[in-house]
Amino acid sequence: MGTKSNVRATPLARKIAAAMGIDLATITPTGPNQRILVKDVEALANHDKTTQDNNLVSGSGQTHNQSPSLTINNPNAPSAKVVSTKLTFEAKPMSGIRKATMKAMTYSHQTNAAFTGMKKMDITPTVTMKKSLMVEAQKQGTKLTYLAFLVKAAAKALQEMPNVNAQIDEANKAIHYVKNINIGIAVDTPDGLMVPVIKDADQLSIFAIAQAISSLANKAKEKKLALSEMSEGTFTITNFGAVGLDFATPLINSPESAILGVGTMHREPIYLNPDDLSPTPRYMMPFSLTADHRIIDGADAGRFLLKMETFLQNPITLFI
Repeated sequence: MGTKSNVRATPLARKIAAAMGIDLATITPTGPNQRILVKDVEALANHDKTTQDNNLVSGSGQTHNQSPSLTINNPNAPSAKVVSTKLTFEAKPMSGIRKATMKAMTYSHQTNAAFTGMKKMDITPTVTMKKSLMVEAQKQGTKLTYLAFLVKAAAKALQEMPNVNAQIDEANKAIHYVKNINIGIAVDTPDGLMVPVIKDADQLSIFAIAQAISSLANKAKEKKLALSEMSEGTFTITNFGAVGLDFATPLINSPESAILGVGTMHREPIYLNPDDLSPTPRYMMPFSLTADHRIIDGADAGRFLLKMETFLQNPITLFI
């Protein structure tokens, strides 16, 4: 076609070819008078790219920075060794407590329409009250714990909300609003969970409740509880804060209709008023109330927790 200097091409075609490093002499012209147009430069560039791509696919030709091929499903490659091991275990018969727990929890889970409401409460006034009573408790030989205050607060809340202290009579499609307030306390023992019951808790003082808790808990751990001390509960309190939990969804102890879970108390910075510029350290305790939605509405579960909070923030009312 001639040397590069005498090849006919439009100025723009020359500029593009130079930028792409294409020799004008290698381009087939399609313009008037054998003039190379821009589209001729583009056609050669596209042809070269297609040829290079084909070489990469077929493995022919010289390529740069080409990744080494990967052989897949090589029939000569050794197969992975599959190790089959059977589970080993030690079988132990269930204890009587475990059998009873399994039966009760299965029934509760399959029968109750359970839901859980959770609330963190400021119980600083109760903490202060408990500290002020420690000397008197020691004089009486009583181990005064927060659980005693919680049992009393729950008993007073149940007095005001009998629908939470109710049981379903499924056979007769009726609701029994139980007049007795008997509060069970879940006790963790080496043999499993046991729930001794504090009878007529609403009629007892906080000191009497504390003594009952200590006595029943010791009997549970020593396997000395009588059947009468584990029956006729109407409401249960379980303290999972003892193992570091804040909130949980405890299962109802049927035929009861609600159970209160207590979490770990924490000292936290709290803004007591909207205009406060700095927080005040307060003792906060988390609560989880699981209730049977068939007879206890969500709003009533919330009201019950609010009543508990009112009593714990005004602990003097627990002595009235």
